Amino acid sequence: MNKIRYAFKTLSAYRSSTAIKILSLGLGLTMCCFIFARVAHDNSFDSKFRDPSSLYQLWMQFSIDGKELPVQQACLFPLAGACADELSDIVSSATVVNPLGSKEFKNGGNIVEGDLIVTDSMFFETMGVELICGDPKAITADGGIYISDVAAKKYFGDESPLDKDLYYGEYLLSVKGMFKSWGEETTLHADFIGNIYEWCGGYRINSWDGGDRWYEYLRLKEIPESADDFNKKITAVLLRHNPPTESISIKGMAAPIRDTYSGSDQVRHMTLTLSILGIAILIITSLNYVLLCISSLSRRAKAIGVHKCNGAKAGTIYGMFIIETCLVLLGALLLGAFFWWLANRFAQETIYDNFATYVSFDRVWIVLAVTVLIFIIAALIPANIFSKVPVSQVFRRYTEKKYGWKHALLFIEFAGAALVSGILVIVLAQYNTLINTNPGFDEDHIALVYNPSNTKEESEALLASLSGLPYVEAVTKSQYYPGSGYSGNIISNESGKKLFSTRYDYIGENYIDVMGIKMLNGSFPKDSSEVIVNEKFTELIDMTPETAVGKRIHFGGDPVFISGVIEDFTTGNYYQPQQPFLGNNAEKYTLRYYNVKLSEPVMESYMKLTEAMPEILGTSKSVHTSLFSNMKIETYSSVAQFRSLVVIATILLMLICAIGMTGYLSDEMRRRQREIAIRKVNGASTVSIVKLICRAVLVTALPAVILGTAAAWYFSSLWLDQFAVTLDGLWLKFVLSGILTVLIIMIVAAALIIRRASANPVENLKSE
Repeated sequence: MNKIRYAFKTLSAYRSSTAIKILSLGLGLTMCCFIFARVAHDNSFDSKFRDPSSLYQLWMQFSIDGKELPVQQACLFPLAGACADELSDIVSSATVVNPLGSKEFKNGGNIVEGDLIVTDSMFFETMGVELICGDPKAITADGGIYISDVAAKKYFGDESPLDKDLYYGEYLLSVKGMFKSWGEETTLHADFIGNIYEWCGGYRINSWDGGDRWYEYLRLKEIPESADDFNKKITAVLLRHNPPTESISIKGMAAPIRDTYSGSDQVRHMTLTLSILGIAILIITSLNYVLLCISSLSRRAKAIGVHKCNGAKAGTIYGMFIIETCLVLLGALLLGAFFWWLANRFAQETIYDNFATYVSFDRVWIVLAVTVLIFIIAALIPANIFSKVPVSQVFRRYTEKKYGWKHALLFIEFAGAALVSGILVIVLAQYNTLINTNPGFDEDHIALVYNPSNTKEESEALLASLSGLPYVEAVTKSQYYPGSGYSGNIISNESGKKLFSTRYDYIGENYIDVMGIKMLNGSFPKDSSEVIVNEKFTELIDMTPETAVGKRIHFGGDPVFISGVIEDFTTGNYYQPQQPFLGNNAEKYTLRYYNVKLSEPVMESYMKLTEAMPEILGTSKSVHTSLFSNMKIETYSSVAQFRSLVVIATILLMLICAIGMTGYLSDEMRRRQREIAIRKVNGASTVSIVKLICRAVLVTALPAVILGTAAAWYFSSLWLDQFAVTLDGLWLKFVLSGILTVLIIMIVAAALIIRRASANPVENLKSE
């Protein structure tokens, strides 16, 4: 009890120092907890299924002439069932799923919305999803649909959803069961589950020859000892039913469903970078506290000596400082809780969307783990040093001769600041590159409008209505759109040899002009016997835009002639390399999307279009439309959120470093006050004194910043690997980042030193 009372008195006596320590630890602890909570969130996807370790997802990979295409999530429909039949010693069950996205149903006068997936009768058994009520096998019955408990509660309250009628357009469905939702942290979102044969009967079901569009899952009896051996068995099953041709072969593979999200390149790179940031902040926060404590040693040495004169042993002193650190850490936790509430209240979308998901109570262990780690570093080192102060310090001024401790701690802080600053500069520059890179079409003036019409007459009426709007310059149509990734098909030469897989689209005859895509050579296809291709396509057939026009190729087995070549444009996103593209003339067909070119000012025209769409379509509900420029921002929203997090982390780390440097320089000025006073008496100016101390800081800062910047280059390069489009002048940005970090350190140091250096030397000598 006496130790606790003494700790309180000490902290109260040094109120300003205590407040600085609590602020420093609170900021660092909060940021560490949030970063590690985000990492834990990204690595807990698809963990709510029953026994997720034995639930695997199937993948496929095509090879053309020995060149492997990217691994794809979409598989041939019969593959899962064949694995269950032919690998029954390993696989207990299998299911096929097709996510159909958000759907709108009607229940009387009410609108019921949610994500729909369609599947087969083995879904519940394979995925381990709990069916609260209903027959799991009844999923194959026509007209049946299942609803999640969350959606049922939202739309039907406490009323049972069973046998409720839901209309999809004119089609009547009946709720036949209710399943327990498996949460939001999943790659397979579902509010409703339907019959795959009923919804997708015309999509080449049971075909081994193409139609690779299905998500497939296996429930294993036991985890394979060798993943490679298991994948070879899956490939053998696949090749028995789909033998390789002269130029094309397929590999099958399976991986735990929990790796689907966390194993993606984007998430892996994000997780690695966040982990580096979190570790850097944790170490620097802890060592900053150590630096502040050691810097106060000269002031507290006499008090420690008095305690030892009164019989206190080294263990007693050690315990007193452990308790003191515990109290400071408790204050930091309370301050961190306030920061956490503040972030949840005001920074929900600025830092990360759905903030509460990442910091929920089931991740309290992260707070405990971070607190323990900070305590181990922050408490044990100072306590050990303070407990070794000799009793003789009661009788003379204590002067710490081992400056290496403080210089080493300061070095680590500066290196960490340079590391985070370097990462920040690259993240900012890369995001700017992603947003401002020209996609190869006029994204600033084009809005995408979904065509919900079921008949050609309705589609033409919608096209006429859009074209007649005064703020619309032109309208064209397409089956897909830039950025969607498109569907793929095989290109063969005249002899039938398969060459590669191309992205393709069906487009209207004015599509190229309206979208602002540059025609390099030739003309738009006059009918279905001709196609246009992009530059990448001509490169893959070993031709140029000039020589490719008139070339005969086979697209999906049908002969077509290349009538024109267009400039490359972004078919998917900047995570992927440029893809080959082929466009078909589909002017006479009803297509899924209308691409609307808007007049200036674009945002005003876009708002008018959005307001007019419900009236045009004859609905009271708002209709979703998208500007391509906004879609681009949404595509890279995770990078924007990551950028915001790095900005905040950098600001906090710089503040923590400034706090640590304050303690260090205060102690340095106190230790050298006699030297400084004598220098000033002998004619030294304040500026020369500031230069003297700053030079000592620079000796530590310069190598630390070089090391931190080099580490930032390494980790930033790993993060940039996920992008096909990256920023230019990488080395120059790191050099500027390092220079800026050194300048900030020296400016802060000069600001902290100048007041003490300006003091009257006589006053300083009086205390000697």
